[in-house]
Amino acid sequence: MKIISYTHPSAVIRLCVSLCLVILLYACSSSKKSGNAPRFSKNDDPHAQNPVAVQQDLKVKTDFYYVEAATQVLLGNIPEAISLFREVIKIDPNNHAAMYEIARLLVDSKKPAEAALLGNKARTLNPENFWYHSITADAYEQLNKNAEAEKVLVKMSEVFPNEKETWLRLIELYVRTQQTDKALKALGQLENLAGTSPLISLQKFRILALNQKVSEAKQVMRNLIRLYPDNQEYYQYLHDYFISMQQADSAALVLEDLLKQDPSNVFSLIGLSQYYKAQGKEKEAAVMQARAMRSENMSPEAKIQLLLALSATLDEDRTLYPEINEMTNELIRMLPENAMLMALRADLYRFENKLDSARLWLLKSLKLEGSNESLWENLLYLDGNMENYEFLMKDAEMALEYFPNNTNMLFMHGISAYIQKDYSTAKYALEKALKLGIDPQQESQALSTLAETLHYLGDHQKSDETFDKALELDKDNASTLNNYAYYLSLRNTQLDKAEAMVKKAIELMPGTASFEDTYGWILYQRGNYQEALIWIQKAMDKSPSPDVADHLGDVYYKLGNTAKAVEFWKKAKELGIQGQTIENKIKNERL
Repeated sequence: MKIISYTHPSAVIRLCVSLCLVILLYACSSSKKSGNAPRFSKNDDPHAQNPVAVQQDLKVKTDFYYVEAATQVLLGNIPEAISLFREVIKIDPNNHAAMYEIARLLVDSKKPAEAALLGNKARTLNPENFWYHSITADAYEQLNKNAEAEKVLVKMSEVFPNEKETWLRLIELYVRTQQTDKALKALGQLENLAGTSPLISLQKFRILALNQKVSEAKQVMRNLIRLYPDNQEYYQYLHDYFISMQQADSAALVLEDLLKQDPSNVFSLIGLSQYYKAQGKEKEAAVMQARAMRSENMSPEAKIQLLLALSATLDEDRTLYPEINEMTNELIRMLPENAMLMALRADLYRFENKLDSARLWLLKSLKLEGSNESLWENLLYLDGNMENYEFLMKDAEMALEYFPNNTNMLFMHGISAYIQKDYSTAKYALEKALKLGIDPQQESQALSTLAETLHYLGDHQKSDETFDKALELDKDNASTLNNYAYYLSLRNTQLDKAEAMVKKAIELMPGTASFEDTYGWILYQRGNYQEALIWIQKAMDKSPSPDVADHLGDVYYKLGNTAKAVEFWKKAKELGIQGQTIENKIKNERL
């Protein structure tokens, strides 16, 4: 079908600028010959009483302002352009081209009220101009006056019946205003004018689908598939529609039809794998995934993404592990320098609990992509799972060279530094993480660890203040309650507060050896040695540790049992306590 072509007035203006300037230059040169500049004052014009001369002068003025206005548009000076176009209308009140230009500029500036008035005037003066109608509809739509916009678009469809874009715009308005019947009728009229096309059919399908006219929507898409059996998009549209309607069985049938057309179609294979998985048919799902992985239509990058997605499910479902492992190895042979494949290989080793191998593969991937933040975080989490805090501290330092403000990395650096007894580093990392705004789930632990760090650095006042902040966030954190109480007991201060906190910790986590030792040590500091012996002995029986053994030795000494005291001091040394203090206790058999 031949579509009517319309030249946009703005394009005409731009093409005519040079010509108009030439005309003006010619007019100016004529004036120079007579020794006068062009005059726009009626009183001064010697030809004012000559109608022909008057009309010529008005034409010159109109052209001058019009060209000046167009020039200002090109220069981006929109207010000045609008002002100059208004001058054109003052001279020629029926100049519809100037009205259109002002309306267009106002619509572009989101000032549609006057634009609608001017557009209506312009299209009344020249009803055959497509753009005058169009700008008027634009203005009404900006004003949310859909009924007025509809009238203009209907008129356009009558005056310009072969203009496909007008019909589509009208249909879109009907859809937006939920006038389904009108939208379908307009689509039918467009189809009669332009013939059946995928564009029209897809629009009809969309309208029917939005209004849940299921059987009609299905029929439209089935017709498209029948007419264009090689276009896989139409199968996908129909599949997605069935999924949106929660008709998984019908969606699966569409995918099976598509597989008959294209046995290696990745969309169908992945879709069917998900369908079978939802049905509990794990073997069938695995077969579809394996076919997708071996499809030549699937790029290596897409295969990697599929494997990454599948591997994320392994912690819940081990069924696919052999297939994923095999396909990963195949891809590594194809792409030996792919960092994401190396990370996947590491994740599979983690799944097998081969954490050392997992760490080596993550380090390999980081050699290729050292600036990959998620890879660094995976490595740090792995170090933490391995409880290798030396590795964690070193790896966190390297990661922070790339991402110095990553609060998660700072947190792990601070925790590992504390465990490694590098208290200055721990203080710096934890304080920076807290200042930057740490994850709320980590904040209480960060504050508690910082408080312990400050204790060991000798800043007891700030340590107590930080413990208090940690408990404000998590008042029932048993570990924080116990640790705060223990450090107070070591300093033999605020023992009432310390006793209340450790008793609460024991209530929250009864039978915890370290909590029982803390309570025993508070009793020791109060001079209640017999009761202290009971609680510290409980802790020693459950979990022998150097500190608990040392405490038990001190209690026995206070109770006058020197032999038992020396026995437990020696036990403390065997378990790991070092230093002159323990050596003196054993040698001198006294505190």
